Amino acid sequence: MNISNISTNSNASNEPSVKAGNNNAALLLRQLGAIVRIEINNTLFSKRSLIAYILTLIPIILLLSLAFRNGDFTSTDFSIDKTRRIFGFIYSGFILGAVVFLGSAAIFTALFRGEILGCSMHYYLLSPVRRELIVLGKFLAGLLSAWALFGLTTLICYLLLYIPFGMTQLISDMTASIAPAQMFTYLGITMLGCLGYGSLFMATGLIFRNPLFPVAIIAGWEFIHFVLPPALKFFSVIHYLKGLLPIPLNNSPLAIVVTPPSVLVSILSITVLALCSITITVLYLKRLEIRYTEN
Repeated sequence: MNISNISTNSNASNEPSVKAGNNNAALLLRQLGAIVRIEINNTLFSKRSLIAYILTLIPIILLLSLAFRNGDFTSTDFSIDKTRRIFGFIYSGFILGAVVFLGSAAIFTALFRGEILGCSMHYYLLSPVRRELIVLGKFLAGLLSAWALFGLTTLICYLLLYIPFGMTQLISDMTASIAPAQMFTYLGITMLGCLGYGSLFMATGLIFRNPLFPVAIIAGWEFIHFVLPPALKFFSVIHYLKGLLPIPLNNSPLAIVVTPPSVLVSILSITVLALCSITITVLYLKRLEIRYTEN
C-alpha cells in the first residue's frame, strides 16, 4: 500500500470536516451575538430594569447633596483625603450594598423568570440553539447591561466628590494618577460584583418560582458577613469585594477581623463562583419543561 496515497486521501477527507467546523463555530458566534443583542435590548429598555435605574440615582443624589450642602460647594471642612474616605463608605454601603446587589437581583433574576412569566421562554427552547448558548448569551447581556449602569454610576459618583475642590484638584489628582488608579479599582470591583451576584441571581431566577425568598437569604448572609467566623466569610461575595477597596475602611467593633484575600484570590474566587452558577443554570435549563399554567 502506498503511504503517500493514504496521506493524500486523509487530508482530502478532512478538508470538508475542517470547513464544517469553521462554519459551525461561525454559526455559534452569530447565534450568541444575536442572543446578546436581544437580551441587552430587553434588559435596558424594559420595565423590568426600572428598579435598577432608580437604584443608580440614590448614590448620585447623595453625593450631590453632600457636595452642594449649605448652598456653597466651594467651602468645606473636609480635606480631599477625608472626602475620599467618605466616598469609600458611600461606595461600600450604597453602591455595593444597594445598587450593585439589588440592581443585579432585579436584572439577572428576570433573565429567565421574566421570559417564563411573560410566556415567551418556549421561543428560545424551540429554536435550534444550544442551551449553553442561551445561558451564556443571557448572562453576557445581563453582565454588560449591569456594568454599563452601575459602572457609570460609580464613575459619576467618584467625579462628584471633586465638586467642592474644583477642577484644579481633579486635574492634579489625574496628573498624579491618584484619581485614575482609584476610579479603575472601583470600576473593577463593580464589575466583579456584577459577575458574582449576577451569576447567583441568574440561577436563582431560573430555579425558583419566587426568587424573592432566596434573594432575601443571600442579602441577609451578605449583611452579616462581618460577624461570620473566618471559615464562613469565604462563602460571602462581599468579603472578596471589600478586600479590594483602594482605601481600607474601619471595621465594626463587632466584626471578626481576618486578613483580606489578595487581588488574585478575590478575582479567581468570584470567577469560580460565576462558572459554577452558570454550569448549574445550564444543567437545569437542559431539563426544563415549560408549563406556563404552573408558573
